[in-house]
Amino acid sequence: MPNLKLTYFDFDGGRGETIRLALTLGKVAFEDNRVSFAQWDSIKNQLPYGAMPVLHVDGLALAQSNAIGRYVGKLTDLYPSDPWQAAQCDEVMETVEDMTMHISATISMSDEEKKLKRQLLVSDTLPPFLKGLEAKLIKAGGKFFSNERLTVADLKSNDFIQWLSSGTLDHIPADFVAKTAPTVLSHSDRIKNDPRVKSYYEGRAKLK
Repeated sequence: MPNLKLTYFDFDGGRGETIRLALTLGKVAFEDNRVSFAQWDSIKNQLPYGAMPVLHVDGLALAQSNAIGRYVGKLTDLYPSDPWQAAQCDEVMETVEDMTMHISATISMSDEEKKLKRQLLVSDTLPPFLKGLEAKLIKAGGKFFSNERLTVADLKSNDFIQWLSSGTLDHIPADFVAKTAPTVLSHSDRIKNDPRVKSYYEGRAKLK
């Protein structure tokens, strides 16, 4: 097994969370290099594309969260070996990434602009993505997005859906996903309550 070092912000969630969780569930040792917001400006120019997460594999840097997700998924048996099932997994991860980008683009906006933009996200932009994921999930059997078992696609979707439903995003109602794509929310709650996932977050809570 290669020597792994994951560099990402020091909070639970975001683009690095799927990677941390997959490696932990797969019992693959890695250095969890958590970066504070105060440290960020001093290190970003040292990273590929000036962004995180970055996974160093035997000292070599791998960037882009979905590329890292696929790589660690293969290391941990959380990514399908069948090409078609792998593509289904990729589709979900890319869809989640698209939605993440739409929300991230609003974070630095003024309060008034953010309100207008996020209302548009809720009314027009995000529902087609969520309904598309719901249709895909139902077609796959309703429990998992790919391969009839847990994959990095389920982990990535869960982290995003929990964030989107948390009520912490101004002007995005906490019941937005429940009203738009209830099967996707049920899936996320099921993944969140998977004993392995619960154990990870219980361990994280003890560190705080």
